Amino acid sequence: MQNQQLVLRSVRRGIGWACIIIFGLVPGVVSVISFATLGWQGGAPLGFFVFCGIFALLGWRFCLVPQIAAADSGIVVDNPFRRSVIPWEDVTDVVPGPTGLIIRRREGRATIAWAVQKDNLSTGLHKRTHADEVAETLMKMADERNRRGPRSGLRLDIGPG
Repeated sequence: MQNQQLVLRSVRRGIGWACIIIFGLVPGVVSVISFATLGWQGGAPLGFFVFCGIFALLGWRFCLVPQIAAADSGIVVDNPFRRSVIPWEDVTDVVPGPTGLIIRRREGRATIAWAVQKDNLSTGLHKRTHADEVAETLMKMADERNRRGPRSGLRLDIGPG
């Protein structure tokens, strides 16, 4: 089941990047080349750029969805550009921020999970949000896991898929 979900995420990610490249990058390059060679007369109509922009944004929004999951091996961070697995024993702190959950590690740099974010207004007003709850839950899981050792059946999924 988990292997099947991983395959579906990979397929969805591939479709998202294809939409961004085909509908976002290619028309941009073609328009720069046509403008450089033909000037304003060779420019594509505005509707074409709007159409391509919409599909590029749809690819980004619905196919490159960031996710975070708590698995037996650790916290799985699935951002659009990178997938990381942070072992439970390497987790020292999980803090919500405006760019996502900041997962501080014993070794190496902190990892930011884009899936759950806390806006600056809530931070300034000291308002508790969903991001605070997820960070607290992950820290409890890490503390429990580090105290007791490996345990099966531990699972928390945030994000679609």
